[in-house]
Amino acid sequence: MKKNLLCPVLLVLCLAISSTASANVLSNADFSTGGPPTSITGAPVPGSSAAPPWSTWNNSAATTTTNHLATFAGRSGVIHVKTTGESNGLVQVWAPINTGPSKVLHSAVVYVVSGKVGMGTGNGGNTGFSAYTAGTGKWETIRGYNTVCPANETIIYSAGGPAEFYVDFASVEVVSQAPCPVDGQNKPDLVIERFGFIGPSAPAPGQCTPGSAVYIFSVTVKNIGTAPSPSSAALGNKALVQVMAQDKPGWGNGAMLNALAPGASQTVNIPVYYLVADPKFMWTPDTVVHPFMAIADPLGLVAESNETNNRRGPINMAKPLGCPPQ
Repeated sequence: MKKNLLCPVLLVLCLAISSTASANVLSNADFSTGGPPTSITGAPVPGSSAAPPWSTWNNSAATTTTNHLATFAGRSGVIHVKTTGESNGLVQVWAPINTGPSKVLHSAVVYVVSGKVGMGTGNGGNTGFSAYTAGTGKWETIRGYNTVCPANETIIYSAGGPAEFYVDFASVEVVSQAPCPVDGQNKPDLVIERFGFIGPSAPAPGQCTPGSAVYIFSVTVKNIGTAPSPSSAALGNKALVQVMAQDKPGWGNGAMLNALAPGASQTVNIPVYYLVADPKFMWTPDTVVHPFMAIADPLGLVAESNETNNRRGPINMAKPLGCPPQ
């Protein structure tokens, strides 16, 4: 059995975790037990893996292969996964559906050759990512907590597209056996508390040129829920607030947010840039009005107690000052 490689590298974090987390619930967590190569094609398609009892699953139409290696890049006993689609890869169901702990900490040691890898723990197929790899060509440790309660399965999948990767070790440690929250309770709720235009404005109207901000908005997002909201960093560095034109799909911008405790808020400035794809749209006709809306959690990444109160606006904007360029 291989030694757990996570704690020697991250001793301080491991000491903090050890006081609350339990033993690893995964089987063949170090991938020391291998079997024959496997391959599945199509979607949705389950299959076996080269490191049982880990299995494979295709959520997107693709071919996913696995093989077990005695050694790779300085590690012993690893599984090699290659998939031609997104959200495909390894899964281990370690408790019956609709049972299991309410909170777990999952982690994995992953070497990405190409693409990106995500890890998550959830309930019977209702599982999303809460940890992502950050680069390629090196071993890295990813970790996160389950975002669905209860927890009984763990995934290590390609994220956002095809991927090739190796996994040397994975862990799921129980943090809490407390009952799962009642639906709609103990969840964050992100709302747009304030939304306003702050510039550019006369006498310095800005530059009507590609790459320049033609509008700048100030947006305050507040968590009016009863649980903390996750940070953008915990969700793969995704924007958790956007300002978008309602008359031109795709014209707008977003910003990342910190984790917000219940009652906390964060204000960000969001620039909207010169519309390179259709410049004349910004100033034609001369009396044009562009409605802009502020949206919290625009990608639907946060499980909120109320999913219908994320928008504020519109703010109707005249053509940008300084446009058209002289």
